[in-house]
Amino acid sequence: MLYSITITVCSIGTYGPACERKCSSHCSGPNNNCNPFDGSCELGCDVGYQPPLCDKVCSFGTYGPSCERKCNRHCSGPNNNCHPFDGRCEEGCDAGYQPPLCDAGMCSVKIQWCVSLIYAQYPLQTIK
Repeated sequence: MLYSITITVCSIGTYGPACERKCSSHCSGPNNNCNPFDGSCELGCDVGYQPPLCDKVCSFGTYGPSCERKCNRHCSGPNNNCHPFDGRCEEGCDAGYQPPLCDAGMCSVKIQWCVSLIYAQYPLQTIK
């Protein structure tokens, strides 16, 4: 009994049973190469895109290569959201922190301003 086996080899940049799907344009590397069976990007994703298919931007609260970095906890707004590519806080910083990443306190830069800010937020109270 003879059997016939047909093997389809996808061209670079395509995947799927009949090679009918295109690899994400956000797959890293030359020609946006991906796995010919499942479409996962073999060399990872462009910065700001989620593996394995690299077809979605980082979810809220994450950024950078493979969305592995967490937005700074001093980013203002819900979930401490930041830009998925570079981590800059899109809604500004909590009081006392410097944009764009909200990773440096202003107290080290502007002592007088910081003292005024802290006093405004936490006025002196009588301790009983």
